Amino acid sequence: MEVDDDDSMVSDNFGSITTHNDDNTVANIAADGDVIMVVGPEKKEFRLHSFFLKTTSKVFKAMLGPNFAEGQQLNANEAKGNRAPVKIDLLEDDVNSMGFIFRAIHHHFDAFHNAKGIPFFEILVVADKYDLIHAIKHAFHHALAAAFGKEDILKKMLGVKLWKFTMAAAFVKDATAFNTATRIFVLHWEHGFLDFAKQWYFNEVFAFHVCGK
Repeated sequence: MEVDDDDSMVSDNFGSITTHNDDNTVANIAADGDVIMVVGPEKKEFRLHSFFLKTTSKVFKAMLGPNFAEGQQLNANEAKGNRAPVKIDLLEDDVNSMGFIFRAIHHHFDAFHNAKGIPFFEILVVADKYDLIHAIKHAFHHALAAAFGKEDILKKMLGVKLWKFTMAAAFVKDATAFNTATRIFVLHWEHGFLDFAKQWYFNEVFAFHVCGK
């Protein structure tokens, strides 16, 4: 779907300009991008540059390479001078997580500024899937720092959200964020952790070890 210049433009939750076209909403993270990722069951569309996708992720490099239909279409479009972006479905992925990741790898450095609304755990799950941990690590650590610097925010996350934050901090080896989160759990959480550990973890052994503390 090519974006027309006269489409109505608004700002979306991902901090980018969105374009309404044929009743669809496209998050124009790269307004002149050659790829549109269609994400989640909501089929949220993100317009992106294949260059950033390929240089930050081995998975996307393969997906957009000459051995896959999407990459072949990109090459064909370039050869013909066709500016229409290639659409790729990522319907099983989390929309919010992919939105943050796409912004981070396109150097939108405000992607993680609002710590309150960041799905830390889910971002790492998706980033690990697409080999993007290294690409987002600086922005992600900045977001963790912003979050643990405001303990009132973490206290409001008590329960599943704070557990996920704790596991995310542990996964990226952010000791300060991890210690802050576990201290808040110890001081303010009156229930057990076992159910959390069974469902949300990157390392099952580590998760159950945290439960025993």
